[in-house]
Amino acid sequence: GDKQYLQNLFLEQGLAVTALNNYIKCPWEYFFVNLIRLPKAQSKHQMYGIAIHETLRVFFNKYKEEQDMNLQDLLSLFEFNLKNTLLSPSDLSDSLNKGKDSLQGYFEAYKGTWNRNLLTEYSIRGVHIEVQDKRGDFTLILKGNLDKIEFIDDTVVNVVDYKTGKRKSDNKENYHRQLSFYKLLLQLDEKKKYIMKSGELDFIEPGSNGKYVKDKFEISDEEVDALLILIKEKA
Repeated sequence: GDKQYLQNLFLEQGLAVTALNNYIKCPWEYFFVNLIRLPKAQSKHQMYGIAIHETLRVFFNKYKEEQDMNLQDLLSLFEFNLKNTLLSPSDLSDSLNKGKDSLQGYFEAYKGTWNRNLLTEYSIRGVHIEVQDKRGDFTLILKGNLDKIEFIDDTVVNVVDYKTGKRKSDNKENYHRQLSFYKLLLQLDEKKKYIMKSGELDFIEPGSNGKYVKDKFEISDEEVDALLILIKEKA
């Protein structure tokens, strides 16, 4: 009955990286937030994040084609995307100011330095891992969406993940796990197109010193293996 239903739901929905972190922290939190998906209005922060991600997706797609957007176009695009969310008027005005300040600083800090050989929003759906346990064998589905892939050469890539919150040093374990998860997805991707050499967290907000940072990690095969064992244990 219920247990079978939930297990089927779990297997159908697959596990994305935010769900993975909830699952490892607390299976019950995963259960309510990610599996049953209790209706929860998107938070102000989530809507802001979606608008920033969508803005950068279009910006980098144009950049790839050498149709570089200027600062004004970038900020107008962000405003358009933010107004398409369900933010209340007061939240909208706060988020608009914050986003425009962040994006202007980001644009000025990195203008012209990005790798043009890139892909945006690379989606990996339905990667399978086999899990054996006392209840029998079953297949776990993993999935993910990579914000940006930068090519080091034809197949070797740096995976970039945009972060719209403040950089928190105590989040390092989650950040690392997230990048290991992306490497695992690329390894298991049936298209087998890309080898992830490094992963990078690209913070769209400046730090307290006003400087913009990117945290870049080389993820080893051992870390990916360890993550795979952890996922199987938790399953």
